[in-house]
Amino acid sequence: MEVAIEEAIIYNAAQHGNLKRIEVFLQCNRSTDWIESCLNSSENDKIPLVVAARHGFVDVVRYLLSKGANPSVTGVVSFDGEHIYGTPPLWAAAAAGHFEVVKVLVEEANACVNQPTSTHSTALRGACYDGHLEIVRYLADHGADLNVPNRHGHTSLMIAAFRNKIEVVKFLISRGVDVSVQTSKGNSALHDAAEGGNVEIVKVLLEAGAELLPDENGLCPLISSAMCGNSEVVEILLGHTTDKLKKRDALKLLGCTMVDKKMDVNNGLHYWKRAVEVPLSSEDLRVIHEQEVLYEPNPVYDSYREVNFLHEIVDIENNLDSIRMQSLLIRERILGGSHPDVHYYLRFRGAVYCDLGRKDRCYVLWKHALDLQQQYFSPLHIATVSTLQSFQETFAQSLNDHVIHMDVDRPLRFNVSLVEYVFNQLCHELERLVEWGDKPLVEDCCNEDHTTDVDGEKRKLVLIGLQLMLLVDRLSLPTANMIEEVQDEKELDLDVNRFVLASKRLKIPILHLALEESDRQESQRYLFSFRNVGKTFVERLLRENVDVNEMDERKNSPIHVLLDNEQTRMSLIKVLLDHGSYLFARNKEGKRVIDSIRRINSSHNERIPLAKYVTLKGLAASVVRSKVDHEAALNLVPIDLRTFLEMH
Repeated sequence: MEVAIEEAIIYNAAQHGNLKRIEVFLQCNRSTDWIESCLNSSENDKIPLVVAARHGFVDVVRYLLSKGANPSVTGVVSFDGEHIYGTPPLWAAAAAGHFEVVKVLVEEANACVNQPTSTHSTALRGACYDGHLEIVRYLADHGADLNVPNRHGHTSLMIAAFRNKIEVVKFLISRGVDVSVQTSKGNSALHDAAEGGNVEIVKVLLEAGAELLPDENGLCPLISSAMCGNSEVVEILLGHTTDKLKKRDALKLLGCTMVDKKMDVNNGLHYWKRAVEVPLSSEDLRVIHEQEVLYEPNPVYDSYREVNFLHEIVDIENNLDSIRMQSLLIRERILGGSHPDVHYYLRFRGAVYCDLGRKDRCYVLWKHALDLQQQYFSPLHIATVSTLQSFQETFAQSLNDHVIHMDVDRPLRFNVSLVEYVFNQLCHELERLVEWGDKPLVEDCCNEDHTTDVDGEKRKLVLIGLQLMLLVDRLSLPTANMIEEVQDEKELDLDVNRFVLASKRLKIPILHLALEESDRQESQRYLFSFRNVGKTFVERLLRENVDVNEMDERKNSPIHVLLDNEQTRMSLIKVLLDHGSYLFARNKEGKRVIDSIRRINSSHNERIPLAKYVTLKGLAASVVRSKVDHEAALNLVPIDLRTFLEMH
């Protein structure tokens, strides 16, 4: 039996607590090296001891330790659907609440109580997550560092506060943890409790001396709780600040959250009225007056000014649109244009308008959100890509609705200049990505503590650009002349050259993506289908100097991708060949273009005239590749021909 199979059997047995099966495989005459490789290999993330500890099989844990399993070995485990990398056995047992396993590892195997995971999370923090107080106390008694944070500066107290584990919070405070320590982004345990709406923990932290410290965005726990709509926490924290303007802003922001998140307009107006009735000093009034003077009304918010007096609130009580615009306006002023909540509710309110058929208002709000995201976020941020994709999907949906209903009087609900704007912003995002260089992007283009395929995100961005190009192609059809919005606009001309150039600099194979036949689910998700790609579309890309023979990571040229599709498109094959696609090019699997076309010719009435595209250079390269040793051939030909030979 192969070693890999035996290792898999032992791992699966450990995962299910099957001690007898493990004994069968480990009690044979195994070499020390074999056992070391099976139980402690650093090349394998499926570690028997780790998974046995994760599932609480104490007898399996003891046996594996007796056979030489290292108590400090690390592997991968899953909690709440998330993979935890670099996990020691003690962390796995503590996080899962297996106290007996924890004691075995600490007392019998001398496991290090402060050994962290890949994200610097300790066993103590893992135990705090689900409130395993007995394990938390045990680890603390055996030398666990109560203040050590994970890689983001997030401590055990913070996770317990956020997860509403009040007994754990009380215990940690009794052991002297710092209640006001902050993460690298300025977050504190009081922030976590306030945002989570954990009233009793907020009280405990305040009694222990926690302060209303601002985070990196300048937001203290009072503002954070208002942002999340935790009214009971807001009422508590209002009594712990003397800053009248801060109280006023907290009540205003709480009103915004009621309007947009809770869908409770009456309560929103109630909190706004309370806010403007907060007694202010002459200095506070001067600050508000200065804000009013300096503020330039924004057309995005229908040029409204922020309500600062009771009579102004009374005036808009019966105007739902005015209330909604006030909510967005106030939120941006308090949180700032860089805050994700500002962008989220702009997107949300825009989507509501879209569903109500008011896509003009939707696009105005989304455009503002996109401008803010590109101003404040790093390139390829998940929120920015999502906004660009929402624009494209809504454009396509609007055009599809128009065609399906066959109603020339039905408004298209977007103008073509808006398509051009979105396309330009997408190009700008690609250019920002180019300027960003080799700096890491993972933390900026995905959610915290998750990783993502950055190359996949880049390709998604380019796919959205291709979709916008297809959309413009549809608008250029003769039937589009019936659409009033198209007739009244100037001729739409996307800057495809800018798009292609940025894609090239990012090494994204744009022509491959355009010609790849996506599966149905992906096609529906992106509203992009290979069947919509026509001859003129491909020729447009080729006119912008897209390399018709560019190789991807599998050494596929664009024509390889095209020929690999289930749907045969003879017109596109001819276009690529007419523009110089190499007939004898072969990919990593050894598939040659000419062989694939021959198979197509044998089953189609319309045939590709292969002789027309055979070149002496290509024929010679193919012969050299098949008859001569590859390395020797590369040394025989001039340097400028080596790349060409590599393609064959």
